[in-house]
Amino acid sequence: PFETSFSGEQKVNVVTNEELLKTVLNNLIDNAIKYCDKGQAHLAVDIKKSMSELVIRVEDNGRGIPPEHQEAIFNKFYRAPLLAHESIKGLGVGLFASRSIMESLGGSLGLISSSINGSVFEIKLNLGDEN
Repeated sequence: PFETSFSGEQKVNVVTNEELLKTVLNNLIDNAIKYCDKGQAHLAVDIKKSMSELVIRVEDNGRGIPPEHQEAIFNKFYRAPLLAHESIKGLGVGLFASRSIMESLGGSLGLISSSINGSVFEIKLNLGDEN
């Protein structure tokens, strides 16, 4: 089971590939659920809009990512040793693919915070002139 909460902008117009953005969000949500070993996964999504970009933060209460592995998790086929437990399925391509997708959309994906209480990932997407 998992619990979600959403905060931030109610309606934002974004000119982008909807399916690719959904893929990135689905990957972050899947990881949040997969790497939570605290009984119930908690997922918070915060959406903010500035004049030039949309920022989506996805926060979870998972295991966290040790500091020495925080940049490497975006490398293809990389799984942090403490997280790569045999009972957790994965190939280490989700975050690599998600970051690549965001870059192809003119945006970014990064890990902005991680501790034993969970992680916060941030998606930034440039907004078109219409916003």
